[in-house]
Amino acid sequence: MRRTIIRLGLGIGALLRHGGASIAVVIGGLFVLPIIIGAAGHGYGKVMPELIAGNSLAAVKPVDGFTWSPWLELGIVALYPAVLLAAGGWLLIRRDA
Repeated sequence: MRRTIIRLGLGIGALLRHGGASIAVVIGGLFVLPIIIGAAGHGYGKVMPELIAGNSLAAVKPVDGFTWSPWLELGIVALYPAVLLAAGGWLLIRRDA
């Protein structure tokens, strides 16, 4: 999970090109956003990477509300940094070429 967070941060940093804003977005997205989404009571918590990772670590008894297979959850967790890195790389080449 640590490498996923690092790749998320790198992708967001390449997108924003400002260190302070990138750190704020990553910290806010990983720690503040799940609390807000959980308090709102909507079903969006299923797609948050840290909640998916927490469910995959609880292999003995799944967390309530997660009915996806572990492979689908792994794919979702791997897709977030891949999309951010691809978008950041594309913008980096386009802006700084």
